[in-house]
Amino acid sequence: MDEFDWVRSFPTSSYGTVSHEVPAIERHASSSSASRGSFASFVCHVTNLESKLRTLAPIVLDDSSSVRATGKILGQGKTFMVRHALWVKDPNEPPLEVALKEIIPDVQAEEETSQSASSTTNKPQVDWKEILFELRALLHEPVRYHPNIVRLLGVQWGLSPISESTFPVLIMEYASFGTFKTLQSSQNALPLPVKQKLCYDVGRGLSALHSAGIVHGDMKHENVLIFPFKRSRNSNAEPEPYEMMYTAKLADFGGTVMDMTFRETRKLETWTWPFQAPEVTDGRLLTREGMMLTDVYSFGLLVWRAFEDGEGFVSFPGAAQSAPDEEKRNLNAIKSTEGLTQSGLCSIQDYATSHKVSRAFYDMFAYTILHTVRLVPTDRDLVKALAALRGVKLGHIPEYQEFVQEKNNERTATEAREAPGRHGITRDALSFYLGRSGDDVDLQDNLPGFRPQLDEPNAEEFTFEPEKLKNILTWDQQRQILEELKSAASGTRASTSGLLDMRKTVAAFFVFQCYLLEFGTPFNDLNASEWLLKAASDDDSHEDEDYLSQAWVWRISRALGVSLDLPRHRLDTLLKLSVMRGHRICLQDIQELASTGSATDRQQWWSTFQQARRFLLSQMGAVGMGYFFSSHLTPPWNNIEIDNLPSLDRTIRDILGSAYDSCLRGSSFQTLSDAGSDATESRFDKIYVNRRGHGLLHYAAAAGLSETLQHLVMTYNCNINLPNQHVDEPPLLCACAGGKLDCALFLLDNGADPNGYRFGQEGPLHWLSSFLPNEMETIASKLVAAGAEVELRSGGMRHDVRGIRADWERIFEIRTTPLGRAVLMNNMDAVRVLLKLGADPLAKSAKKHRGEWEGSNDMSKMVDVTSPFELAAVLTYPEILAAFITHIDGGTTTPSLRLLDEVGMLDLARSKAITQTDPLSLQSRLVRCGSRFKQNLRASLMVLYARALPFTGGMASENVQKERSRVLSREVKLGSVDIVETLLELRYHPDGTNHHRPIEEAIRMNHDALFDLLKRYNANLSVTRMTPTGRISLLHICASRPRQSRPGRYIADALISAGVPLESVDPRSKSPLAMAILNQNFDVAAALVENGANVDALYPLQVSGLHGLETKHTTVLVEVLSQHTMRTIKSLKFLFGKSTGGPKQRPSFHIDPANKFSILHLLSGSPNYTHIAQITPKILSLCLETYNEPEFINYRHPLLGSALCYAAANGQKSMVDLLLKHGADDSVAAGPVVRDSVQVLLRPKNSWTPLWATILKLDEELSKGILLPSKDSPYDWIHSSLLQNLEKCIVFLLNNTDDALAQQAVEQLKQKKRSIEDDEVRWRVERRRNNQAAETAEAERPINLGFLPGSASENDERRIREICDRPEPEWRSGELDRLMRSTHL
Repeated sequence: MDEFDWVRSFPTSSYGTVSHEVPAIERHASSSSASRGSFASFVCHVTNLESKLRTLAPIVLDDSSSVRATGKILGQGKTFMVRHALWVKDPNEPPLEVALKEIIPDVQAEEETSQSASSTTNKPQVDWKEILFELRALLHEPVRYHPNIVRLLGVQWGLSPISESTFPVLIMEYASFGTFKTLQSSQNALPLPVKQKLCYDVGRGLSALHSAGIVHGDMKHENVLIFPFKRSRNSNAEPEPYEMMYTAKLADFGGTVMDMTFRETRKLETWTWPFQAPEVTDGRLLTREGMMLTDVYSFGLLVWRAFEDGEGFVSFPGAAQSAPDEEKRNLNAIKSTEGLTQSGLCSIQDYATSHKVSRAFYDMFAYTILHTVRLVPTDRDLVKALAALRGVKLGHIPEYQEFVQEKNNERTATEAREAPGRHGITRDALSFYLGRSGDDVDLQDNLPGFRPQLDEPNAEEFTFEPEKLKNILTWDQQRQILEELKSAASGTRASTSGLLDMRKTVAAFFVFQCYLLEFGTPFNDLNASEWLLKAASDDDSHEDEDYLSQAWVWRISRALGVSLDLPRHRLDTLLKLSVMRGHRICLQDIQELASTGSATDRQQWWSTFQQARRFLLSQMGAVGMGYFFSSHLTPPWNNIEIDNLPSLDRTIRDILGSAYDSCLRGSSFQTLSDAGSDATESRFDKIYVNRRGHGLLHYAAAAGLSETLQHLVMTYNCNINLPNQHVDEPPLLCACAGGKLDCALFLLDNGADPNGYRFGQEGPLHWLSSFLPNEMETIASKLVAAGAEVELRSGGMRHDVRGIRADWERIFEIRTTPLGRAVLMNNMDAVRVLLKLGADPLAKSAKKHRGEWEGSNDMSKMVDVTSPFELAAVLTYPEILAAFITHIDGGTTTPSLRLLDEVGMLDLARSKAITQTDPLSLQSRLVRCGSRFKQNLRASLMVLYARALPFTGGMASENVQKERSRVLSREVKLGSVDIVETLLELRYHPDGTNHHRPIEEAIRMNHDALFDLLKRYNANLSVTRMTPTGRISLLHICASRPRQSRPGRYIADALISAGVPLESVDPRSKSPLAMAILNQNFDVAAALVENGANVDALYPLQVSGLHGLETKHTTVLVEVLSQHTMRTIKSLKFLFGKSTGGPKQRPSFHIDPANKFSILHLLSGSPNYTHIAQITPKILSLCLETYNEPEFINYRHPLLGSALCYAAANGQKSMVDLLLKHGADDSVAAGPVVRDSVQVLLRPKNSWTPLWATILKLDEELSKGILLPSKDSPYDWIHSSLLQNLEKCIVFLLNNTDDALAQQAVEQLKQKKRSIEDDEVRWRVERRRNNQAAETAEAERPINLGFLPGSASENDERRIREICDRPEPEWRSGELDRLMRSTHL
């Protein structure tokens, strides 16, 4: 079959307006299939990027905003389609124009994969590498807000426009002026200052990329987008109007290279002829710096081309994509010498002469080419080129570079002086904050050469969120991810040379989550446990997933009742290591092991418990962070025992040097109690023992070295409340976190603040759980007596800042009181002590540290904390919950205060209103509660239900029933079998209410276990629901279940057996069979067909007509053909009996018997043809193969003629071609019935053929174009797809005719079109001549671009002006002079 080309191709990457003048782009890339990566690793990395966005700047779209595609296609490449859209961010504001960049899977590869695979699951083939690199580059904060890099505005999961699979959709800012090429080819020549600015814009964006370690790899006009100029709010200068017209931004990062080390070498795989550097063409191995220098070369070609109005070297013989190979070889030979540099200099001189360009402007562009378009890579210098384009005088550029180097040296020195572990609001952080608000951010301050090294993108990291993704991805995609993860975990997947590779243990952990959380597979406790054991197998792997697996494997397998082969010594090692890493739940596991078995075993486990607990509290900062672990200590403290006081003092003396004596405590001026003052820090206080900024007092207090602590406080001038640099922890808090009673008491006795540091994350009472039960009351009472606030508010430092790896549920982000923290630690002893001291379990407001609010009015409290009662409820701790209720009710049998009930608890948990993750997910409950995960849940719901009974009464009101139905339906939708069962035990009605029916949710999710559970509680299967299109049954719901649901026909068969009607009782509704086919639920469709459902059943459907929406009665076959996608092909195969379960009888040929309209006529006049992936030709072939009898092929509609005649008249080239191959009659017998028509008086009977129908249509389109031309582009219509397809139809039909008159008409039309094309050429030449004549006098000198957004400070700009005001040295010297002379310049 010929290539289908209904719509002509677009340039590979444009988020703006596209001109028909843009040619096809020849882009070279590696053809290795291994470079694609896997869908699983791609999804996991995108999820990781999204999670970081939610933390820093949430741009993942939610329900409050909507994006609507307008239908305008802006561009299309191999893997992307870019469409124009309107984004409604706020209903009260006008919509924002955006560009949607959507993934197009490789459908051909997809079909080959599905045909060769044993499974029928289709696996869309996509180059995940290219897509991922685009995402990583655009989301990297140091370049994300840059004024010259296209901005990614949002990310959402959406449907591929072709395969209708779910993929990420990128919402990009819309370039209203199109590409740089489009801009320069569609209007008058740009003024030279504008060219200067646009070239500088491109180079500035490239410099930012290079500083972040990113190689663009495909620099050219087509990958530069043009936006309106956005003036900076801090501009220092007032530019002329023409300088403010445009801003250029780099785009298309699919070919970027990142993650290279300095010594690593690779070949540049993605490039476009003829813009690549010579070393790329030669296929050389390049370092990262070498690759960046290829970008510089391509940038120089772009500058040359921009100077000459989009022409330049691209007009050389061999530069065109379609040029003969010999010309390309000749051009490549020139590029292999300095000949291209010389040609460039000559070319721009000729342009400068003919356009009367000033010498200053010519010198600037010549200087730029001399430092970019060079054969030897080391002769290329982007900094010098950008300095020239910025407006620095050429002779002053060396002095400018010295100035920039001074600034770099100053910055390096400042960074070296910073204390370890310090973080907070930096200049960069503030810039990023402004960038999230819409400002432009250039960390290089618009100073070429400044900050040549910025933070680089993190290596690929993976986050798997199955509970979120299973509501987004189709079941087939979930299954594909599961299989790929299993292959990766087993080591059977082909290597991808480091691309998107995840460790085997990480993949195994993700497989465990799939089996546990029903992602692409039903729940399987044995498989989940075995994969978790495999994930815990590698002690040399140190990913978060490795640590979680090792901490969870025994706890979860035991809770699920699965016995694993885990030797005692291995279990001992895993639990001990996990405790040291901060997993306190493993202390509970060790305690349980120490309570069973032989006396020897119990003693050994008790010893393990003591060792692990001591190590966690003393060396790992109580959170597993290794603050005071030897390998985390900095020299000399990693080799010093600080309990050796003489050695400690010698080390301190060596560090302080001449300042030692001034740091000693002098009894004449300071008493011991003064140590608690918050006075100026001494040099002693600036001694740090680790990279987190802990001092010696912190170290001694956390380690429990009370003698060392006393010695330090009594010997040296020190601040006893000194916060560490990382999270503002004073020594007292370190002592309490480490459970060191003696140290804590000593610090309190010597003036330590009992509430910690005023800007700290928590107070000492928040760490009450770290003490032994018999110590808790002592330390808590002492703290309160010293002034500790029982209701002190904890901070909410972000998880990624605090960096506690064991805190996978982010409990340290939860703002709460000390009692709330005791609940989070599940420590009943601490709860009792705090309740005794007056803590309020219902508190939702807490006090701030006095140092935060002292001096302000009424600012002592914050109403933003989570109450301990709510935490105990959602975390399913029934013992703590019962203790709270007893405390609140005070022993009374008739409570007066209404508390949270089971409905409120479930809402609170599922909404994640007070926790960062869903605490009722199966994974969360298993980890938190272990073998009691079901018992705790049931008991908590029962306690809350019983406590609410006095307020709800024995009989639930209508509102209560509605709420219960809503909650029960949601739990069914979430697949929470044990929660649903508990709620049913609590007399929740299985039928729900009209608004919320649990049985419908079970059917939608195709969840067999929940369906059976609800049936067991007598759920009604005969219920129906009224919809806008009529009343539907549960079988309709089953047929229209979402693609995220699991496959299987068990529920469909059960409904049919229960007597649910096969057809719609309401004539307004589609049949269940139609809904099953349209929703691709072919298993349900097969069940319906087996039981006699009618494939030709008619139903009303609203369609667009001449007078708006019209209602027509149609069949499922017609609706299937209303769109041309891969789903259409799958549905047709089922309807035509070419896939499993399809009907044995094909659908009726006449889809509209009343109007004698056939399926082939529908296809012949369809406006839904697509040029992508051969989809439409495949649809046509399927239909013609199914209805291939001559009476169908040549069926003659009385008004439209045969399908061939109708297709010819509509220019449906592919349909005409296929019909002719199937033997369609192209004679008069194929035309409409004109026997009694007056039209036979105007046309001879033998002219009513398909060929003449095409000829007349082509003549009509040519005449329309001539008589009604567009004002701005009067000849665009001549290149339309309709004209091209009509011409091809004529070619097909002429082969089978001897109609001389028709051949004469065709020749006349050819001459007519050639005449129009000649007129177009003359019009374009004249327009170019007029453009040149309209050019006004250019500025004499390049402009200073220091006014651009993100520019340096006024002081820096003043310094640059001072440099440029001095006498300018000669810049033409040495090699530059030789090159200039060789071209007679």
